[in-house]
Amino acid sequence: MDNPRQSPDLVLLVFTPTHKNMRFGIILVVAVLFAPIVGCGSKITVDGTVRFEDGTPLKAGTVYFESADTSARGTLDANGRYVLSSQRAQDGVPPGTYRVYILGAAESGYDSQGQWTAKPLIDVKFQSATTSQLSCDVTKKTTFDITVTPP
Repeated sequence: MDNPRQSPDLVLLVFTPTHKNMRFGIILVVAVLFAPIVGCGSKITVDGTVRFEDGTPLKAGTVYFESADTSARGTLDANGRYVLSSQRAQDGVPPGTYRVYILGAAESGYDSQGQWTAKPLIDVKFQSATTSQLSCDVTKKTTFDITVTPP
């Protein structure tokens, strides 16, 4: 038995559980089971409303929050209200600083000639994280209201 692959001693050494190996195995199993519960930190609820300067709610669109490692969105309802979702409905976001922008704010339908058209409801600057100039620091439950201007 010059070949170590055929050595029964080697097989016993590799597969024989020891107190140290069992403890490591138990720790590994516990870590895997509880990782989803502990997660990467808690999430914070963020909600708000989007309105025009005259107080009229923006009734269409989606508000986006972005950071270096997280993105979340909230769809506007008929009252201009949103609640952020990152992985599940209305689950919030981890603490951090987020750039904010709005997409999908348009009225769409057929015009008098039967052509599908989409009329933007807000100024184009609000449609990009780099041009909206909107930023939100999330440290606790946050209400972030946004005022937009028409195109």
